[in-house]
Amino acid sequence: MIISFLKKNHGLYSVASMGLLLLLGCGQAPLSSDVGSRAQTLDSLAGHGAITGLSNKCVDLFEQSTAAGTQVHLWTCHSGWSQQWTANPVGHAGPIKSAGGSCLDVSDASTANGAKVQLWPCNGTAAQRWTLTSQGELKGPGGKCLDVEGANTADGTRLQLWECNGTAAQRWTMTAASRPVTADTASLKTWWHDHAELNPFTPVADSNVRRSTVYDVKVASGTDPQNAYDSFVYMSVPRGGREKWGYSKEDGAEFAKQAGLSMSWSSFLYGADAWVQIELKDGSFLADENDFIIRPTTLHFETQVVDSKTLRIRVPYSSKGYRFSVEFGQQLMTSYKDKGDQLTTDSMNNQLVHTEPRHAMLIFAEPMLSGTDVARLVPNPSSNSIYYPPQGEVINLDKVTEEVIYFQPGTYYMPWNTHGRLPKNVRWVYLAPGAYVKGAFQFQEGQTDFKVTGFGVLSGEKYVYEADTANEYKHTNKSECHGTCVKMLQFASGEKQQTLELHGITVAEPPYHTFVVYGYEDRFKMNVAQYKQIGSWYWQTDGIELYQGGTMKNSFVHSNDDVLKLYHSDLVVNDLVVWKAENGPVIQWGWVPRNIDNVHVKGVDIIHNRMHWGSAHNMCILNSARDYRETSPDSPMMGDPNMWVRNLFLEDIRSEGANLCAMRLYALANWENIKVKNLWIEEWNRLDEVAQASYFKAMQVTIGDQTTGGKGLELENYSLGNQLITRSLGNWPSNRAGRLNFDASLWNNWNAW
Repeated sequence: MIISFLKKNHGLYSVASMGLLLLLGCGQAPLSSDVGSRAQTLDSLAGHGAITGLSNKCVDLFEQSTAAGTQVHLWTCHSGWSQQWTANPVGHAGPIKSAGGSCLDVSDASTANGAKVQLWPCNGTAAQRWTLTSQGELKGPGGKCLDVEGANTADGTRLQLWECNGTAAQRWTMTAASRPVTADTASLKTWWHDHAELNPFTPVADSNVRRSTVYDVKVASGTDPQNAYDSFVYMSVPRGGREKWGYSKEDGAEFAKQAGLSMSWSSFLYGADAWVQIELKDGSFLADENDFIIRPTTLHFETQVVDSKTLRIRVPYSSKGYRFSVEFGQQLMTSYKDKGDQLTTDSMNNQLVHTEPRHAMLIFAEPMLSGTDVARLVPNPSSNSIYYPPQGEVINLDKVTEEVIYFQPGTYYMPWNTHGRLPKNVRWVYLAPGAYVKGAFQFQEGQTDFKVTGFGVLSGEKYVYEADTANEYKHTNKSECHGTCVKMLQFASGEKQQTLELHGITVAEPPYHTFVVYGYEDRFKMNVAQYKQIGSWYWQTDGIELYQGGTMKNSFVHSNDDVLKLYHSDLVVNDLVVWKAENGPVIQWGWVPRNIDNVHVKGVDIIHNRMHWGSAHNMCILNSARDYRETSPDSPMMGDPNMWVRNLFLEDIRSEGANLCAMRLYALANWENIKVKNLWIEEWNRLDEVAQASYFKAMQVTIGDQTTGGKGLELENYSLGNQLITRSLGNWPSNRAGRLNFDASLWNNWNAW
């Protein structure tokens, strides 16, 4: 075999930089007399892809490890990240880099026959200099060759350095990855990032976007599933691949890091039914045709198992779009609570908390914009003053004189020690589909209509946990930094009424709260739609707080704190999909006494829920937490009898899998007409019953009478699995299925039926 750098396109291989087309039969090797002579002239072409050798097996890393000293061996090719390498052109000496960024290395720079070939941090030494020859050899230290020990074709055979001998054990071929083909039609749009990095462990280069090492996705029209287009699969890992930097305290990402969790996602726009094809590329496979689940489980999509690594899903068109998780059997992981109140994956003598994928795969199918939506959500150069930042490092946004900042497809990054402080004239930030911006935005008071729109990504991956602007963007040195820590989107509200249109964007890896408004909160109205939040590994990565008169619909939130904060009046929320980590509740309206009236939430699907702190007051699906100013639970802050929470309607809330608890409600204001309808919980986790208890307490305030006036707390059609929980059935108490440990003094203030 001849080493060559080839790109596959529709079954044909071409030497891209020379425009040469070489026809290869299925499974055939290139014609050495033709390709070999040309390969020697490809000085400008670096290879990236799999390196194959004996029996068409691949150069691979032992146990897919990135640790220094990991043995490099031969393994059946599976297209996973551990078999992806980048090398210099033929005849040019240089490093061979793994997808994780480390280099192919000869242990101790040895030139002896049999020397170990391993993975090692790149250092530019002779031990990492390899030259590709036109004969298919990889020559390393001392001019010796990369060799398969004993010419053994078995999986796991180690690679070594050996005197060059021209045998098949020393012949290698690199086949570059196919050039992606994306869709851009009236009914389907996908996108790609050329500067992608297959790296699941460490921070990626500033100019790169982390690409999933576990999944590939293609999308096709509903009428032609065979003609599929590439759709980029993003990937988020805990702490952006860093260890703790500048601090040692807990940050909420400990379990995710220890368990090796990741979240992959792919987004596309569609205007008609579409087929989504997901391929496993990490070596895992479908054990049978039922070895997967789509969540929410109420989505009954048509599916096809193409082969043991590929699943095809038909997504019907909806003007609301769909946001869902695709989960494969071999990816599932169960978390347990140990005796130290910590999460672990060890089941021995521990209590089951929840089962979820170790490597999540999320699909965001968003409706194509048309008509007035285009005019409202996409800047028009003929009617807007627009600044287009160049790709690469983004600085001096505070000097922009235009009203709109438009990020075109590409990769942008702000330095880790800054964020986008926008001048008063900027009212709109647009992230085009395929735009990936590493940074955060802070808007100033001065505009009446703000917009953050587009289907691009805003990522906080470069920021440390609780990056404090008052501490040079390092981790905060204060006990609380709400006023100074970086938020992904921050606004200032003045005396005039202001509005915000937040539409389409994906916020990834927030280092703290994702969204906040300072100033006159009652004069800031926001409409949120098609919003996605993902990779919220840290504590305090709250979801959205809606302000007076706000709406939210058709969105997805992964959060490690309060997901939906209902602190204001006249709110409407519809169709929200939630992936909940361990901290905080799903729906929150407590922490301090508030006046709240006329709030409607309908259609919340909680597809995962890893809560496990049974004694915490700020847990469960529904929560009105105790006053945050309490010094201890033994001396609780009392509520304010001059304030009211009225007409709160929470309907069609489903929580799949194992759950901790339903509700913990501490009334800090007078309550009247609180309605919970169709709350469904699949099952409780395996913690003790006392840890699963729901509470209802009045903190020296008045609760409306439910038994005669119907003005208190009403639980209609509250169910655990297929069991309806009612007062008349007697299955509501804390030691029964309902787990309701409500204050006896409030017996006339609630009902379950």
